[in-house]
Parts: sequence; C-alpha cells; structure tokens
Amino acid sequence: MKKYETKKLADIVSCLCSLKQEGGYWDFKREWYKNDANGDKSLLHDIICMANNLESCDAYIIIGIDEENDYAVQDICNDTNRKTTQNLVDFLRDKKFAGGVRPTVSVESISYINGNIDVITVHFDRNSPYFLTETYKGVFEKNIYTRVKDTNTPINKNADLNHIEMLWKRRFGLDASIHERFLILLDDYEQWECHWGNRRPAFHKSFPEFRIEEKHEEGFSGQGIWITQSAFHPNPNTYITPIQLLYDNTIIYETSMIGLDDGRILIPKPQMSYEDVFVDG
Repeated sequence: MKKYETKKLADIVSCLCSLKQEGGYWDFKREWYKNDANGDKSLLHDIICMANNLESCDAYIIIGIDEENDYAVQDICNDTNRKTTQNLVDFLRDKKFAGGVRPTVSVESISYINGNIDVITVHFDRNSPYFLTETYKGVFEKNIYTRVKDTNTPINKNADLNHIEMLWKRRFGLDASIHERFLILLDDYEQWECHWGNRRPAFHKSFPEFRIEEKHEEGFSGQGIWITQSAFHPNPNTYITPIQLLYDNTIIYETSMIGLDDGRILIPKPQMSYEDVFVDG
C-alpha cells in the first residue's frame, strides 16, 4: 500500500522534487523548524497531518528545498536547528496522544544535486487518526488534522467529516480488501474466540464473519504423523489437519495446522520453498 515502496529514499525525493509541487503526502521546507514555540507548534502540526495523510502511505517532509526559488536546493549542513531521529522521538514522547500511540518518524540526510537535504519520514500505519488529548502550543486537543492535496488542515479547525471517517475506517481495516483485513484481524489475537478440538470454528469477536475452521478429514487428525519439530517436545505424538480461513462461506486461504506435543501446541504448517531446502554450499 505504500507508494514508491521498492525505491530508495533518494530516488523517492528525486521523483517528488522533479514535480516542483507539493502533494498529499509530501511537503517542502526551505529550512528546519526553529527551536521556539512557533517552530514546535508547526513541527507537531505537520507531523500529525502527515501521519493522517489520506494516501495510506509513508509521508515526507523534505527540508532544504526552496519552494519560492524554483525548488532550488538550500543546503542545510549549517542549519543550527537540525534534528535527528532521536530528537524527534524525544519531541513526540511527551505529547499527549490519544491512546498513548504516537506517529513513527525518522530523519535521513541525503546528497541532492549541489547540496544536502534532510528528510523526515512519517511512517504509514493503521493507528490513524492521530490526535492530542491535551493542547500543545496551539495544536488543539481532540482536533483531527489531515492533509488534502498540498494543504494541511488549519491548526484551529478539524478535518472534514468525510476525511475523518476515512481515517477511522483505516484504523479498523474497513478500507482494506478482505485478504488485508484478515491479516489485520489475525494480529488482533486477543479478540479471537478459539475452541480447537471440539469442531467449532475460531472467530473474531467483533467481526464473526471472519472464521478459521479445522477440517476433520479422516486420515489426518490423530494419526501421530512424525515431523522434525516433534522431537523437541515431551510427547512426540503429532497430528496434522487441514484448516480454512473463511469470510462468511468464502474460503480465503487454506493451509494445515500441526498439533505438537500430542496437540498441546498448535502451529500453522510452515510453507517451504526450493530455496529453503537446497542452499549453496
């Protein structure tokens, strides 16, 4: 879901700079944010807007590009306000974000044309919308900010309702395909109701249409199939049974489940490729 995901940061920046315009997930700054109240306010506001971008991808604040001078490079080597990744992590740490979850950011310096620029990457995730629960220097609590095309939500306003709705849908995976939603829900393991061994499917408590069914086909369950992993458990008895990941009655994925230690430990059957078995040397 990330744009330019196979490219290096320098290539991404080069592509964005060549457009000579700002966009929904990138912004240009001539110099670093000043170390004062206004600078801190602008920095925090920009990071939140980028973290809540509507493009569902990493976002970039590119520092050292003079937008008013035909996007020329303004070397930042001597900029006394420069910050590192750790500086930004520390800056965000004491801000009161809802749920205690903060945007993930990093800073990288790259050589570009005839100078050096810094790039703040605000990494994409599904924790949007990010917003404060305590006002910080004019960045208001409970205000949800985003970025539309090349414009941030004004600091004294909320994003439009339809954009806020998009961000909440992202949080719960409602904007994702069924396959993507399954992966998201599988990470939410505490919300799964599982009763393996009694022929009842496992299901997600909030979205019970997502299910995992154990197929009790004769010849699979309880056959004591020996596999390498069984040697590492007190009871070597092992069984394997097919399982299906279902959305309603549609099969999304099929694999097998291995019961180790006489069924006390359940794991998916590992997927192996030619490279896993035959390696050089």
